[in-house]
Amino acid sequence: HDDNPMKVIESITWRIQKDGFNIYASTSQKEKNNVKRVIKCPKCKDFDKNKDSNNLKLHIFHHYLDFWEDKVAMMTKNDTVCDKCSPLKRIVGANPEGCRTALICHRAIQHEELRTVLENDKELPEGFIEDLFGDISSKPVKVMHAGKNNSKPDKPSDKDQSEQDVREERERIL
Repeated sequence: HDDNPMKVIESITWRIQKDGFNIYASTSQKEKNNVKRVIKCPKCKDFDKNKDSNNLKLHIFHHYLDFWEDKVAMMTKNDTVCDKCSPLKRIVGANPEGCRTALICHRAIQHEELRTVLENDKELPEGFIEDLFGDISSKPVKVMHAGKNNSKPDKPSDKDQSEQDVREERERIL
């Protein structure tokens, strides 16, 4: 017997084919009205019709490159590693300048430095950061490792603490 059976998740491709390309066939009326809103770049006109917050994150960090001027040194090679990642993540660029920009992008998005930069910008429209980053997930990210039993949580107290932190942060924002 298998102690860790696989979880079957419905494929979006299968659902589209099954429902005859009617994306609303199995959704409620409430979900039909939940259409992505346009989220514009407040610094330029390049993203006036943007509806994808991830694309905007990849764009908007360029407006704040000065923030990383002292934090990320100029590169002499086309590759480096992120010292904040464990294990270290290799970052590669076409040239040293591109490698530096790639490292800044990585830190901005993966290590949430972009959020810090935006929170310090008092010129942003009200609610922009919440629109860009969305609701704080009530479900903590779970790191999966190959060859390990990933179904058991490390410590129940960590989950309780994480949920408490999420509640406190939501109250702080409201």
